[in-house]
Amino acid sequence: MVFFGGILTNGEITMIKRIINKEYRVSTSHKELNLDSRGKNWLEMAKHESPIGETHAPIINPNTGAIVTKPNMWMEHPDGHLHLPDDPHHFFSHVHAVNINGEKIIFLWRN
Repeated sequence: MVFFGGILTNGEITMIKRIINKEYRVSTSHKELNLDSRGKNWLEMAKHESPIGETHAPIINPNTGAIVTKPNMWMEHPDGHLHLPDDPHHFFSHVHAVNINGEKIIFLWRN
């Protein structure tokens, strides 16, 4: 856990976790995936109402205003985008991700 000096009490840690989980992390519903990108894998996710992504807001030091972590996210495209053949990764199921350093990566797998 990121903190800015001092020793945190259990209550403060719980409060920070609640703030991060509720205010700074936003899940993306399977319902938000483009209709053209929905296939058999999406249908399976929909049965369980699984999220297809999550976005985390940056963590900012309240004392200095400095950004401690950049926004980070992941977004799953479980059936690729066969209707968008312009990019080779669109032929595969894939996940787009951005880590806390702002580095982007795409993970691919075959259906």
